[in-house]
Amino acid sequence: MKKIAFLLMPVLFWSLPVSAGNLTSNATHSPLFPILSIEEPSYEFDPVIEGDIVVHEFIIKNSGGVPLKIIKLESGCGCTSAASERLILPGEEGIVKTSFSTKGYGGRRVKQVVKLHTNDPVYRVVTVSMSGLVRELARIKPKLVSLSGKAGTAVTAQVKIFPVAVPDFNITDTTAKDGKHIDFSLEKQKDGAKPVFLLTVRNKKESPERFFDTIIMTTDTTPKREIRVRVFGNILP
Repeated sequence: MKKIAFLLMPVLFWSLPVSAGNLTSNATHSPLFPILSIEEPSYEFDPVIEGDIVVHEFIIKNSGGVPLKIIKLESGCGCTSAASERLILPGEEGIVKTSFSTKGYGGRRVKQVVKLHTNDPVYRVVTVSMSGLVRELARIKPKLVSLSGKAGTAVTAQVKIFPVAVPDFNITDTTAKDGKHIDFSLEKQKDGAKPVFLLTVRNKKESPERFFDTIIMTTDTTPKREIRVRVFGNILP
């Protein structure tokens, strides 16, 4: 059976209730209009680690007598695009392929919802969804580095990074997004029998000013994942 594939670029997660079950038009077969059906409009993925890419294909069938048009594919972030024609001929199937990155969603249960706008007279707008748990790669304490103090004095702060989803990884590279006003060092230690990373951040700004930065650490996990720590500086007169 011929299949027409649609590709969705990475999309944003929405926190919505999980729905499941078949989606079949109430209309009977007719040569006058398309009839859309989706066997599994909701997909539950197994737990993944933050940074993984989750991909799933939704199969859409046209049981009507005229072509089914996917007029528009819409996600919460508005960044959806299609890679091929959006037409499913009578009696044929099409594939909507969704792909998204879990970066930034560690420690949360998430749901991705995609709206399909069609020319089916019953289902003008239908949704498909992907849901699951994203495990955090590491626990960061505190999550935000605050460098607050007087200009000309030593202003430092420390952050502890505890591996969670992967018990013992290494950090192979550490860099700052800006790096103009901070320097930092990283040391791997032991917290009892468990590894922990100690990140020390120091202010370099010599005049009063507020600033923001992000420290990015690359791990040796497969695939390589990043840990990000935000830095806020408030240097006073």
